[in-house]
Amino acid sequence: MLGTVRTGAEPALVYRIAPKSMGGPSPMAPPRSIPIRSARSLRRACTSVGCGLALGVITRLEDRIAGASGTLANLGAVWLALAFVVGGRGYSKANAALLGAGTLLSALVGYYGVMHFAEGQANGNYLVTVAWVWILPAVIGGAATAVAGWYWRVGGKRARSWSAAALAAAMCGESAALLTRHPTGLKLGILFAELFAGVMLPCVLLRRGSERASAYAMLGLLAGFAVVAYLGLVVVLRGLGPT
Repeated sequence: MLGTVRTGAEPALVYRIAPKSMGGPSPMAPPRSIPIRSARSLRRACTSVGCGLALGVITRLEDRIAGASGTLANLGAVWLALAFVVGGRGYSKANAALLGAGTLLSALVGYYGVMHFAEGQANGNYLVTVAWVWILPAVIGGAATAVAGWYWRVGGKRARSWSAAALAAAMCGESAALLTRHPTGLKLGILFAELFAGVMLPCVLLRRGSERASAYAMLGLLAGFAVVAYLGLVVVLRGLGPT
């Protein structure tokens, strides 16, 4: 309610009468944003862990059914794409990085958990000599791709173009590197499908023609970097032990 008080030639004074409380929260009550954000953060964390575990289990099951190296879920780009999606829902860049790293670490737990508990193959010595070498790539790759997903959701034109190009380059680079091994049959088809998906991804993620043009301008350079990074990772992993 607004009212005025006039005293002679003095200017009008405007005062506000606060409404009486009707049993609801006090006008001076503290905001509820902190509990709400905590609940949302918990849901995002649970989603990250749940999606990662599911991906790891599915990947291991596919390895058992169709054989390793070439199945769809066993492609690194599939893991990075999941981190991209999960990280894109983060409320900040740092939160997105944590979600992405947590997603891929959870995927490793799911993958090697099935090997250890369900198959009895991954004993303590195996986990020490083999599984641990994937932790650093999972943390770095998951965090970086998740931040790209966050920028794709909240960033401007340039950031969205870079983000789409980065994920597309991961797909194109991995498929190009694996095609040098001269795969055949189903594996060859899957790799060509991954390459095609990487080429078309900017058209799917970006709506404006200028954003797509910028993404494709960056794609060649980033894809070349992805090929070098993938081959370098393979060399490092082979040097550390069998994978």
